[in-house]
Amino acid sequence: EHRPRQRKVGNLRGIELEGDDIAVAALFTRPECVGAQGGLDEGEERLAEALMKLAEPGALPAVFHCAAGKDRTGLLAMMVLGCLDVLPEYIIADYAMTEEGMERMRAWARREYPEMYENMNASPSVFSAAVPEAMRRMLGHVRERHGSVRGLVTALGVDESVIDRLAVS
Repeated sequence: EHRPRQRKVGNLRGIELEGDDIAVAALFTRPECVGAQGGLDEGEERLAEALMKLAEPGALPAVFHCAAGKDRTGLLAMMVLGCLDVLPEYIIADYAMTEEGMERMRAWARREYPEMYENMNASPSVFSAAVPEAMRRMLGHVRERHGSVRGLVTALGVDESVIDRLAVS
């Protein structure tokens, strides 16, 4: 079982999110997965743990990432920004910037790892895209099920005090 791991990157602490990319990518194509049976079907515990690690004293500034930087990272970024009362349109815009990184990743894979590039091209495009509509749908579904991102985060078992610590960091 994978857990968020802390790593030091220069003077920043980083959190690596590991797990099943396909299951998390499915959250963006099937946002009804969010909130089912009280939380995310895949990875709810890891995301909650990562958010709690970010709220620990001395944890910030921090970098968090996963393999592609769009699904698990996108969900955690949505949770952090939503808990900080960032407006949904800014959360969506933040997620949309990931597409530029995905283009760089595809170019890197084509150049450095042709086999990986071929696998990426053989997979459904949703697995290597960061389209704003995916985050818009996710936020809409979270709002329907939990009222807000903060509501989702507390439903995942993150205490309000953790969210408050994150806000003052």
